Amino acid sequence: MKVILLILLCFVGITAIVCGSVMMMNPDGRLLQLSRDLLKPTPFKGFFIPGLALLLVGTTNAIAAALVVSKRIKWYRWSLAAGAITAGWIIAQMILIQTVNGMQVLYLSAGLFILLLSWQLKGKWVV
Repeated sequence: MKVILLILLCFVGITAIVCGSVMMMNPDGRLLQLSRDLLKPTPFKGFFIPGLALLLVGTTNAIAAALVVSKRIKWYRWSLAAGAITAGWIIAQMILIQTVNGMQVLYLSAGLFILLLSWQLKGKWVV
């Protein structure tokens, strides 16, 4: 189970760091083929702030992955936080842009699985 958790943390961490960085460097969204129409129902004029938030999501997941690999005593706290932040980010995104797509479902599922696996590995319940 720890291997699956590590794969999910790395997947979310790497993709979120890369995409968040690209969004910040190119806030008009063209590089990622993002339409500014997505931002109409939001308070944002460009993708810089959402990119910064996505970068923070990715960084949290990357730190959690590094702590899982290093077997630090409190690794599960970072892992639980990474799952909660990932799921929270996606839910907030769906509410703000008022749409749901496959990518959001994928990342929401990843965040929830990270939470569940972390909780299981922490020893709170057994499946």
